[in-house]
Amino acid sequence: MVLADGAMRLTLEEGPALDAAALDQALTGDRTELWTGVTVGRGEPFDSMHLWIATTDDRFGMIWQDPDRDCGMVKMAMRWYCPVLITADSFAYLAIREPSRAQETTERRWEFGVCGYGPAGAELARSLHDHVQVWDRDWRTHPAPTFTLYPADALPPAPAIGRIFRKRHTQLAMMWR
Repeated sequence: MVLADGAMRLTLEEGPALDAAALDQALTGDRTELWTGVTVGRGEPFDSMHLWIATTDDRFGMIWQDPDRDCGMVKMAMRWYCPVLITADSFAYLAIREPSRAQETTERRWEFGVCGYGPAGAELARSLHDHVQVWDRDWRTHPAPTFTLYPADALPPAPAIGRIFRKRHTQLAMMWR
């Protein structure tokens, strides 16, 4: 789904049909902004956060920004793409901000936040905010999830914590331990 005349794109593996006009209009409306208190330092990995959100919320997708066409509407946590929760007419994405000079310590850290747009933007922002905090509190220091690939017609065991992504020819089980 292309937004802002091609400056941004939303992708969703499964879920409701997206309303391009409503999502584009959502970008020009009010924004919900929440900050999580969760921080990251330079070079510190946080890729398991994306995997955590993908396993816990069916509305998970990605937002992509054309680096050559910054429309000034979003400030994503990652330069070109980052996690997003999407409904037919609303979305919320992972954002980041630099610390103010007053907040800086000897090690510079950036804080994760979320920005929500559209009629369900505030609810999506709250959900994404909560996912980030749960990841930080319970899963950040755990090993990354394990992945097992099954044929499409197999009956893989349901993960206690995780998700099975069904594709045309395979099923990918992502499990947290």
